[in-house]
Amino acid sequence: MSVDSSSPVGALNPTPIVHAENASLSEHDGTRHRVSAGGLGDVRLVGNAWLFDPEKHQDAHAARGYFLWTHGQGFPHEQAIEELKLALELDPQLEEAYQRLLPIYAHAGLLDEAIALIEQARSTNPLDDDWRLYRAMALLWQGEYAEALAVYDGLRNAPVGRAPFTSSLIAWAQFQLGKTNEAWITIHKYLAARPEDIGGLFAGVQAMLFAKAGEQGKAEEQITNAIGHSKGFGHFHHTAYNIASAYALMNKTTQPFIGLRRPWTMVSIATRCS
Repeated sequence: MSVDSSSPVGALNPTPIVHAENASLSEHDGTRHRVSAGGLGDVRLVGNAWLFDPEKHQDAHAARGYFLWTHGQGFPHEQAIEELKLALELDPQLEEAYQRLLPIYAHAGLLDEAIALIEQARSTNPLDDDWRLYRAMALLWQGEYAEALAVYDGLRNAPVGRAPFTSSLIAWAQFQLGKTNEAWITIHKYLAARPEDIGGLFAGVQAMLFAKAGEQGKAEEQITNAIGHSKGFGHFHHTAYNIASAYALMNKTTQPFIGLRRPWTMVSIATRCS
């Protein structure tokens, strides 16, 4: 079936995944997902893309998976996973589907599945360090801190956009292994080069370090500092987890977390850190 490329659907046919990315991430400024009205219209068309181009089934499923797993859609893990798995069944080399499915597995706690998927994903682009980053993160969440650090050590260059998150996770893993001096070195080295603490990622780890050392006043200062960086940061749930951990280390597990109540973060983590 031929479609007029000037029509809305025809315009979508070549790259439906790109249109889904535009809808869910085009206004993603590195800190928060926002979806424009025009983007929503694009994705509704993407959802039916295979009706107009049978060869684009995999792209349509991947596009739907991209769009479903957004704040605006409520992050429906199961639905997004189903769409992305369908895309990979149709095209096992579809790198974009791997890139979306891996963080969903990680956030849903499906860590064994994530590690298995990484081995498949590496075949699409063996030199891409993203796969190693995902593997390190999955190992961290499994509590395999030393193994995760070994993966980080083997990275050639972490993507610039991931540098804050990656460095803060390295410091977090060092803290978990009791390597507090190394954690401080990692934090100071990063902040010396890039003073802006995006999302309070490093302040959250510093709060844990101070709390562990019994310096509650300094821990509270870093908690306040971290919360001050929370506005508009889409990944603040990682910082919030560290803040909750710091409170737990100070035996303040009933802390109301007034400053953490944001629509894009998890506020129920306190019970898991007590």
